[in-house]
Amino acid sequence: MIGLTDARPAAADNFGMRTIARLLLLSQLIALPVVASGEWHEDYLSGRRACDAGEYARCIERMRAAIEQRPESRLKARTTGKNRLDYTPYFYLGVAYYEQGNFENALEALDREAEMGVILRTAKANNFTATRRRARRALAARRGGSPPASAPESPPTGAGGREQALRERIATLEAAQRASQARIAELERRLEQCQKPPASAPQRPDLTTQF
Repeated sequence: MIGLTDARPAAADNFGMRTIARLLLLSQLIALPVVASGEWHEDYLSGRRACDAGEYARCIERMRAAIEQRPESRLKARTTGKNRLDYTPYFYLGVAYYEQGNFENALEALDREAEMGVILRTAKANNFTATRRRARRALAARRGGSPPASAPESPPTGAGGREQALRERIATLEAAQRASQARIAELERRLEQCQKPPASAPQRPDLTTQF
């Protein structure tokens, strides 16, 4: 009985120490800073706004958070309900790196976006192409070289790239067809003018009969 009686205070002390340790650990966890990260589309939209505002460090942070959740670019990606948006995070990531002078990371991100075969089907296509070209030239100049001034953009690969190439070809042919039709209409109009009989000159009145 004496041994059991002596053991109870020791057990109580151990329980109290463990309780205090748990409370200390809990208080430390509560004090830790929390990095807010929402859904992928929230991070994407936040990063896009940051890029437009020139906050490139924040843009990189938000785009990387979005990519971690959704790594594939997509047209008309569903967000919430019936809402959709064109999701091209590597484009904005590349722009942000380029503006920071990190041309190697910029080109890597832009090349990755090109591989997705999405960006060239959006309103940002021209901006993307120009930024990618500038990043290539800036990186080559930093490394002591210079790319050809008229170096063509490498076409996107994969099924999306082939589809985009076909769409661009169709658009080019349609534009040429419209131009040809306009030219034909103009030539037909000129032909009609040539076929019209010349207007007869108005006859002068015979003034001799009046006297």
